[in-house]
Amino acid sequence: AEGLSGISSRSTRWKLAARDLVDEGRIDELFGGRRLLLISFFGGAVIGFSLLGFGGIALGMALAPIAVRKAIEARRRRYAAKIDACAAELATALASSLAAGRSVRGAMLTVSVSTPEPLACEIERSVVDLTLGGSVADALAALRSRTHSPRIEALAGAIELHRGSGGDLVCLMRELADAFRERDRAARDARSASAQARFTALVVAAIPVVVALVLELALPGSVSGTFVVLPTALMMVETGRILEAEE
Repeated sequence: AEGLSGISSRSTRWKLAARDLVDEGRIDELFGGRRLLLISFFGGAVIGFSLLGFGGIALGMALAPIAVRKAIEARRRRYAAKIDACAAELATALASSLAAGRSVRGAMLTVSVSTPEPLACEIERSVVDLTLGGSVADALAALRSRTHSPRIEALAGAIELHRGSGGDLVCLMRELADAFRERDRAARDARSASAQARFTALVVAAIPVVVALVLELALPGSVSGTFVVLPTALMMVETGRILEAEE
């Protein structure tokens, strides 16, 4: 029974470490950087051999660690963006809890209920650290290390600044929450404007292609025939470049 429970616990740890790596780009101590590098070497060798034979083993072993590192960095940035999206709610919850008379430690123990996922899960991990006797500074440092979030860095820096020099932390938390929401609104407006511009450019670029296709179907050779003569083809290519530069 003890052996089965040990196997089950190890299996659970491996599953959690793999989930952290895939979902959050976090390299758990169970993997470790060196072990992950060896796994990437082995996987690259297998893929290279299956695609190119023995000559592809060296190529796969050279490219696999780079691909793994890029993938982990991309997942880490995506997870940090998800954390950033929840930072305004966290700042508001901290401000409300502090305004109710709680200390920073007491506020951190209660804000996970008012914070959306995935940040709520990270706050709960910090709550575990605080419950086990850890300091607020250590809990914030671990939170920053896990999330790699610029907004969590700002919140943690504000708390550390207040602990060192005092000030109105409630007002600062609310100002940070307002700034985060304003930045999110600006980002949404920018995405909407750029999406509309891209759609307009796509429509404008598709018009001559559609017209040329219709002319070619109605009168075969009317468009494709222009590319038979070299000077005419060069003139058409140069005209397209000019129109693209003007757009």
